[in-house]
Amino acid sequence: MFHQRLLAPRRAHLPRELGNWNITVNTFWPAVTKTEVERPSVPNAVFEKFAEMQCIHRLSDMDDLSAAVMFICSDDASFMTGQGLAIDGGMAFL
Repeated sequence: MFHQRLLAPRRAHLPRELGNWNITVNTFWPAVTKTEVERPSVPNAVFEKFAEMQCIHRLSDMDDLSAAVMFICSDDASFMTGQGLAIDGGMAFL
């Protein structure tokens, strides 16, 4: 995806620089997420099309995204650095 390629050089460079201080650098790539905020410029059919294109045929919600962010920020991910975490229902896989 376009934004993943833009961030790849930083994702490779910063972990090497900051690893000596046990600072991890990871990126987070969320899927199309329908929120409570109405988007009159985006019809529901667009959201439904994205859901159909993913391996998991539903849109992500804020719970999906917040769980991934909480993991990245937790001690459980303390040895994970330089990674891109795609929370996209398998869209990047396709």
